[in-house]
Amino acid sequence: MGKTHIIGVGLDLGGTYTGTFITSHPSDEAEHRDHSSAFTVVNSEKLSFSSKSRTAVRHRVRSYKGFDLRRRLLLLVAEYQLLQKKQTLAPEERENLRIALSGYLKRRGYARTEAETDTSVLESLDPSVFSSAPSFTNFFNDSEPLNIQWEAIANSPETTKALNKELSGQKEADFKKYIKTSFPEYSAKEILANYVEGRRAILDASKYIANLQSLGHKHRSKYLSDILQDMKRDSRITRLSEAFGSTDNLWRIIGNISNLQERAVRWYFNDAKFEQGQEQLDAVKLKNVLVRALKYLRSDDKEWSASQKQIIQSLEQSGDVLDVLAGLDPDRTIPPYEDQNNRRPPEDQTLYLNPKALSSEYGEKWKSWANKFAGAYPLLTEDLTEILKNTDRKSRIKIRSDVLPDSDYRLAYILQRAFDRSIALDECSIRRTAEDFENGVVIKNEKLEDVLSGHQLEEFLEFANRYYQETAKAKNGLWFPENALLERADLHPPMKNKILNVIVGQALGVSPAEGTDFIEEIWNSKVKGRSTVRSICNAIENERKTYGPYFSEDYKFVKTALKEGKTEKELSKKFAAVIKVLKMVSEVVPFIGKELRLSDEAQSKFDNPYSLAQLYNLIETERNGFSKVSLAAHLENAWRMTMTDGSAQCCRLPADCVRPFDGFIRKAIDRNSWEVAKRIAEEVKKSVDFTNGTVKIPVAIEANSFNFTASLTDLKYIQLKEQKLKKKLEDIQRNEENQEKRWLSKEERIRADSHGICAYTGRPLDDVGEIDHIIPRSLTLKKSESIYNSEVNLIFVSAQGNQEKKNNIYLLSNLAKNYLAAVFGTSDLSQITNEIESTVLQLKAAGRLGYFDLLSEKERACARHALFLNSDSEARRAVIDVLVVQSINILSIK
Repeated sequence: MGKTHIIGVGLDLGGTYTGTFITSHPSDEAEHRDHSSAFTVVNSEKLSFSSKSRTAVRHRVRSYKGFDLRRRLLLLVAEYQLLQKKQTLAPEERENLRIALSGYLKRRGYARTEAETDTSVLESLDPSVFSSAPSFTNFFNDSEPLNIQWEAIANSPETTKALNKELSGQKEADFKKYIKTSFPEYSAKEILANYVEGRRAILDASKYIANLQSLGHKHRSKYLSDILQDMKRDSRITRLSEAFGSTDNLWRIIGNISNLQERAVRWYFNDAKFEQGQEQLDAVKLKNVLVRALKYLRSDDKEWSASQKQIIQSLEQSGDVLDVLAGLDPDRTIPPYEDQNNRRPPEDQTLYLNPKALSSEYGEKWKSWANKFAGAYPLLTEDLTEILKNTDRKSRIKIRSDVLPDSDYRLAYILQRAFDRSIALDECSIRRTAEDFENGVVIKNEKLEDVLSGHQLEEFLEFANRYYQETAKAKNGLWFPENALLERADLHPPMKNKILNVIVGQALGVSPAEGTDFIEEIWNSKVKGRSTVRSICNAIENERKTYGPYFSEDYKFVKTALKEGKTEKELSKKFAAVIKVLKMVSEVVPFIGKELRLSDEAQSKFDNPYSLAQLYNLIETERNGFSKVSLAAHLENAWRMTMTDGSAQCCRLPADCVRPFDGFIRKAIDRNSWEVAKRIAEEVKKSVDFTNGTVKIPVAIEANSFNFTASLTDLKYIQLKEQKLKKKLEDIQRNEENQEKRWLSKEERIRADSHGICAYTGRPLDDVGEIDHIIPRSLTLKKSESIYNSEVNLIFVSAQGNQEKKNNIYLLSNLAKNYLAAVFGTSDLSQITNEIESTVLQLKAAGRLGYFDLLSEKERACARHALFLNSDSEARRAVIDVLVVQSINILSIK
């Protein structure tokens, strides 16, 4: 058998720099620093995550390309008509005609106005603020998103001019005063600044567009009218006008071709015969392209939509497409404003248990298990009849010949619900029992044995573990469909506005009908003064985003502190914004509950700032875009989120969380990958004998999806100004004891926490000890392809102790008594266990467990040593929950 060579790669991904660490050694040799090398890949171009400049370049390129293709098509039309009428032009006449037609196409004007001012800030602003504001009230309403309203205004020259005139007389200070008085929930400095910025954006954009008008820029319809007058005096086009029957007919041909968008003419020329140089009009294809182009356009303007249908009908019934174009007023084919949210629908990434895969792996046994759970817990079958009426995945599309009966999918739903059951409601403790089974810990579970009648318990637990491992991989973007028990939906979800009542009902824990009532009747209702449900939810979302990544933890802390007797006055100095959000939540939740006639328990589902912010984002952002999941997934998640005894039925359906990049960002990432791959290839060529061996390349990638520690690096990403950042650090230093120790480096803290004693052998430590993973890397790699590299899972021990432990899981009883005495002041295991359980659960309740570097030495010891408790320990599970989201993703490439 050949030798195995390991080339480990560690990547620290950044927007500008990618740090890379490579270690290369035979598998039978211990790692050594001589095996290692490191380098940094630097992006040579400035990486901008704003699409504004790239969009402008793309539009400019498309404009040039579109003109070339439209001119090419118009010249083909001219040649075709002249040929049909048997007219021949001299070379000079032909060239003059080409120049004339090109000139008329260039005078295209604008179909919609785009100001150079960035108006993206309008997307997040509450339209009711502007609809009732002086100078704005005649131009805006409170029922449509502000950015959509601005698009309509911007494309009406007269309206834009009137708005600019009205705003020119308004002072910014008066606008600020109006907001503070009428909408106090938006009076916070950062939020108020957004509204002031929005007012400036509208003022600057309206002024820009008004200036365009004064400089002679015209709408396309005006240009078309002027072109007709010029054509009647142009002798260069006389012969072609005669071929079409009149100058007016030729004008209509030119105007309708000029109105074609770049994609439409691209569709026409996307043909091998044109690439081969064949330049002859294909009238049938032109008709089909025109019909397709018109059907592709969508507009909320009912009059335009009715006209669009008439034109399509005329084209489809016509035998001569040029006759239709020659008689069609080009004003009718000017493209309308389109909301681009309905383009490129996403694919639903939801993951479901796959009945075919289950039958392949477990025969009919899986159906027996599902039926047993359905019999023991009828609630697991609730609403499935309605859910299964909707297509939830590609494999259930009815036109397929291999679609299984709905009964199979019903049983798969039941099993998936049983696996995803909330811990508080899962009498069988499936997840915990499966985890213990995987770890070799045998704990008798009479309830689960009773449900399954004692049949195939071990095989069922193996099945459950496979399910949990696949869902864990999916969360890290490492799930693959090959040999999987899950299948991805891969359906195009419906438009969001078609199922908005379902989504909103799901967020509130009410029916779709009640979701409709909420949107139509309650959403814009006044809660207090001019403040509406919508404005309060918007204010909560703004406060949450402005506060930064620590909002969640601070919100939990303040709620707990108030329950324990602290006053708002005591907390307001440091947590004023959080207290403001708490007050808004306490105002709007009872109001919604009263209007929907909900019990206190039902209100608890949305009695938090996140659900209320979610409502704002659902209803007010991208209204005309696509939902992310199918209607079936929404209905299933709605059932899963229903409350029983204060707990949701299940967690939400799992999903493949891969987020593909495109465009410039993808190019930058590909370039970084290529540079790293080249260095790996060089190492392989240098170190590996390919005649008889295997290469394994584990790749560790830093995961920056979530921030769970209050390190200096995290504080940097709050993106506060230097003064605010300094104040934040001063607050931490002033309010937390032993701060100097807490800002020690991670390795220094781990070493100091050992008290100079090896936990495994009890012998004194020196500087050549090793850092060990308490929960071994091999175990977490196998289960979720992750390594728990968080500080809480690391302990400084002797090399001998680490080698003796190997990949085993140690309990408190395996630790040296003198070590325990040094850390806890006693070696009594019962006393230590009680202290750990109590301290960790207190940290969890206060929302502080994830901030390991802000814990005191005693708190760190309890959190770390919770991992040495039995698998049924609540403290141990609480720490593992933190570890799961802090883990570093590992992708093994062989």
